[in-house]
Amino acid sequence: LLGKGGFGSVYRIYDEKLGWVAIKVLGKSSEVTPEKLEKVKNEATSRGKVIASPGSFYLAQVYDVRTLDNKLVIVMEYLNGFDLQRYVEGKETISFSDFGKIITNIALGIDELILNNIVHRDIKPKNIVTANESYGIFAKIIDFGIASLPGKQIKNSQTPRFASPKYRQTGLFTHFDDLFSFVVTLYDLLNPNYQPISTKEPFVFKQLSGIRWGDRIITDRHLVGKVNKMFIDIF
Repeated sequence: LLGKGGFGSVYRIYDEKLGWVAIKVLGKSSEVTPEKLEKVKNEATSRGKVIASPGSFYLAQVYDVRTLDNKLVIVMEYLNGFDLQRYVEGKETISFSDFGKIITNIALGIDELILNNIVHRDIKPKNIVTANESYGIFAKIIDFGIASLPGKQIKNSQTPRFASPKYRQTGLFTHFDDLFSFVVTLYDLLNPNYQPISTKEPFVFKQLSGIRWGDRIITDRHLVGKVNKMFIDIF
């Protein structure tokens, strides 16, 4: 068992052809009909070819979507690192130089989603996972269980803390809303004074007193002021 959350559990399993894979089994609230299964398959694979096909450096590959005991099962690429929520909570460390690479990976992953007309709908530190290979550390966006085409009206499908005000009002999800979630994620990653926060409440901006960049805390007033101004302009 790799992890457990509101939508289900994630396991690591060895496949003879694929090697180690991550399997997400959605919970009781996600019991599926054949029609719903086909719909999820279309949105997670066929419509999002970039997700289903190998070779993406920034999005975790989805190998298959199927049912097991009337539960939805998503077979995904396994990454051997940790999710960035653990870094946010101080349970894992990232070096100063690697942190910049990871932020770049996330931004390029968002760009790849936009270029392929896919909205993820749940960008957050928990859904960004690191991996270590011979050429160094990198990060990929995972968990495309609720990904779709932009412009669909689907309410209550996103973690409230990372949901944009527009989405909370209209229920319509676009690329803008993934970008908003990315900025909230960036805020959490940079915040050196993280306190346990309910993800069920909307995000409230508070100015940073410093910047946590990997394993260093930056307190230069000029730089911190620029970062706070950037967040103020966005929010």
